[in-house]
Amino acid sequence: MTKHAWREHINKTRMENPNINNFGEIIKLAKKTYKKQENNSNKKTAKNLQLGGKKIMTTKRDKDGNIDNNKKVVEGECDFPFKHYGKDKYECVDSKKGKWCAVTKDKDGKKDTWGYCILDDEEEVVVKQKNKSSSKQEEEQEEVIEKKDKSSSKQEEQEEVVEQEEEQKDKSSSKQEEVELEEDEIITYPIEYDGKNYLLHKETRNIYSYPNEEGEFEYVGRVMPNGNIDFDAEEYKPEMTDLEEED
Repeated sequence: MTKHAWREHINKTRMENPNINNFGEIIKLAKKTYKKQENNSNKKTAKNLQLGGKKIMTTKRDKDGNIDNNKKVVEGECDFPFKHYGKDKYECVDSKKGKWCAVTKDKDGKKDTWGYCILDDEEEVVVKQKNKSSSKQEEEQEEVIEKKDKSSSKQEEQEEVVEQEEEQKDKSSSKQEEVELEEDEIITYPIEYDGKNYLLHKETRNIYSYPNEEGEFEYVGRVMPNGNIDFDAEEYKPEMTDLEEED
């Protein structure tokens, strides 16, 4: 109450107690009744702040929807009254970031932890902000999944390309191993015998040396049924044999 209200209360106390002539006693009585009235008005104010019986809850988001990273800012319920600059507060306090209140108090009645008040119009805003943040998180998760799928598909494509390149290399290497003998076009295969490398013609079992710098092949022998090479055997030529038999 203001000073004007206090004077009116003293005059009211004097009129209600005409038998008390001592002004000091009037002052004492006025103080007692004045505190009762102040407490009753404070209780009414606290009840009115509960918005029709509903408790005032707090959030970590300010009026702009931004999360306050202060460790003292918590979600909870307003604890009225609390001390602020030496005065008891029975309602949310205005600030640049929005209205706030104490959630827990220290031994002196000052705020320990606090939060931004959620009023009827602000509660809907907070819900919308939470929905937006959750939808953003879902979108980000979907983007991550899509990126993973794309990267995995790219890896599969790269693996297929590598497999195709390896197949081509195998084919080219097998072609290189097949050596053609001049005009006869006899396909030979490399073999190793007694620590040396030769070329084998499977159809005739003829053995040839690797070509020299001029690209010429030299007949060296034939493979016997037991797998050994007979270096004294004559070169087997099917066409020449057929002509000799006809003669």
